[in-house]
Amino acid sequence: MYHMENPMMVAGWPTASVPGPSHYWQGGNTLAVPRSLHKETRNKVIKNMKQLGAVLGSVAFLAGGVSRCRDDTDHEELFRQESNFHYVFGVAEPDCFGALMVDSGESILFVPRLPSEYAVWMGSIASLEDFKVKYEVDKVMYTDQIKDFFTSCSPTKIYLYNGVNSDSKSVGKPAHFDGIEAFPCDLEILHPALFEARVTKTSAELEVLKFANRVSSKAHITVMQKVICRHDSPS
Repeated sequence: MYHMENPMMVAGWPTASVPGPSHYWQGGNTLAVPRSLHKETRNKVIKNMKQLGAVLGSVAFLAGGVSRCRDDTDHEELFRQESNFHYVFGVAEPDCFGALMVDSGESILFVPRLPSEYAVWMGSIASLEDFKVKYEVDKVMYTDQIKDFFTSCSPTKIYLYNGVNSDSKSVGKPAHFDGIEAFPCDLEILHPALFEARVTKTSAELEVLKFANRVSSKAHITVMQKVICRHDSPS
């Protein structure tokens, strides 16, 4: 928990400068979730990938959720991040991609290059360094640099997320960029590696689960305390 007066929060990020490691925090008595939680997750995923046979010099590549407008209007629908992307990177913004270097564990976040007029309506545009500090990744680039990135690092293989949810039967959509066909890709390893990572929880993940359970339990107790029971006599 932060020991400071509550700053204004935007998407769980304080608009005022906050000392120390980055956290996701909604202020007040809510839990400050360290961004290092997602780094631990990335390490778990890479470890699982290696155990499943991921080759040296390879890269895992994931896509975040996509921003959409309602029908033919310019009204943006409420955005919710793609669950796996959030689990691995903790990123709140839409239209992002992420890469994990299997050998080194290095994390690269790709964010949209927003036009200058964006600031007129939506406020100041975050820099690449802003994203790097906020999400504690190793490097941040623009999404229009993805092809150049892969051309430069020349991976032995690109591992893409692709699999079926056993409950909903929905199929995960692999990340894509123009020109990915020129690189060797694998659709088999990343999905089981990521889902296996969810099975075992880190200490940081356990703290989040404990906090959620405490809040839920208190809410149920409060509701029950306010319930007025009627004991009608049998007719």
